[in-house]
Amino acid sequence: MDCKLTRRELLAGLSLTVCAAGPLSAASTDTVPLIPNNEHSLYRVRITVGIEGNAKVPKSELSTDATRKLPVKADSVIDYEERLHRDGDGIAQAAQRYYYEATTKGKVQTNEVESELRRESRHAVLHVAQTRSIVYAAQTQLTTDELELLKVPVNSLAIDRLLPYKSMKVNEAWEIESDLLATLFDMDAVQKSAVSATLASFDDATAKVQLLGTISASVDGVPTSLQLRGKLTFDRKQRTVTWLALAIREERGLSKAKPGFEVAAQIRVIRQAITKSNGIDSGEPIDLAIKPTQDKLLVDIRSKQGGFSVFCDRNWHLISENERFAQLRMIDNDRVIAQCDIRPMPKLKDGHQLTLEAFQDDIRRTLDKRFSELLEAEEKVTSGGLRLLRVVAQGAVEEVPVQWIYLHFSDDQGHRSAAIFTLADQQVEAFGGGDHQFAEGFRFTPVDDAETKRVASASSLNAPANK
Repeated sequence: MDCKLTRRELLAGLSLTVCAAGPLSAASTDTVPLIPNNEHSLYRVRITVGIEGNAKVPKSELSTDATRKLPVKADSVIDYEERLHRDGDGIAQAAQRYYYEATTKGKVQTNEVESELRRESRHAVLHVAQTRSIVYAAQTQLTTDELELLKVPVNSLAIDRLLPYKSMKVNEAWEIESDLLATLFDMDAVQKSAVSATLASFDDATAKVQLLGTISASVDGVPTSLQLRGKLTFDRKQRTVTWLALAIREERGLSKAKPGFEVAAQIRVIRQAITKSNGIDSGEPIDLAIKPTQDKLLVDIRSKQGGFSVFCDRNWHLISENERFAQLRMIDNDRVIAQCDIRPMPKLKDGHQLTLEAFQDDIRRTLDKRFSELLEAEEKVTSGGLRLLRVVAQGAVEEVPVQWIYLHFSDDQGHRSAAIFTLADQQVEAFGGGDHQFAEGFRFTPVDDAETKRVASASSLNAPANK
């Protein structure tokens, strides 16, 4: 009868053999087993990141071909406890986390930037989908700042996999696979890589490994290149990588949603296997084998100047904002699906409401010669208690068919805002009725009068941006 062993069973057998023999003396052998403990699941992790270099932003809003550079410097600290969920091969595919600290402080040109994780966001979950990490808060929706804060440049679920899962001699090297590099650095795909690891030394307690190489990859559809040099420490008793240091030079192209950059980064990871949870168990238990529902993955986009917040799909990005409007774009794999301009509207007189008919007339006047026909018109109350007017108009810009979706929000306190979605006809299917979910997640927030001046016209919605 054939005897077939899974990779996990094979590694477990090797691990048991090593454990039964006890720690090997460095004086008694010229090899050391570099086989991680794929059964352990609870860890404390602290990551510090320091970056310095330049951000690349477009010289003009009309084109991304020409760029200008802005000096950037930032330091981040991410400290968390995590409980891993492993697949049948012992590979960590998800983690329940509790963040003790997550902060970043820095400067872009002369502007100070600072971000910190809210207390209600400290309980979180991370899933690995193919090679990309998906993180969400267990008790709320992450804001855009928090989502960026938790996108750590190194995925701790993949660190142990840097080991070769076999015994090695000093100065013996092994290649790191492209898929592992993509998971470790949270990339969509690695087109080309030449990263090697070399056993530098070992003793009875630890083994030291050096990393060196280059990576050409893509992130969110944007080319990215890395040069890296690093070291890691493998604890032979815990059979865990407990320390990782990386010096990285990274260059990433400018995308439709985010600036590009040319930076040097210093990354330090301290990682310890623990036996008892302090932070994770203070929250509700989570079945990590179940993929997150769509509502968990919504992002909270906030505009202090616009006086609104909206729970929406993560493909939406806040591009710019001022006292007159906020501009968002839905972008998938560096392809613009739709644009949304949100404008604060002045209060109406007491007892007055904008009617659906008047709203439609205003849209016809605004679109003028671009207007062809009205496709839909409805009035409803959102789940958040706001009165919503929704109108869909068809038209053309320079003979290109375009669809506009107008939303008008109002409440009993007189607050009003208009959201105008603009999308080409060929993007309607990809858009997938995204305005419906957007409308249900929209809400008004307080505006700092010292920061914001409402100057929207009382008689017009203003023309939407042309696609």
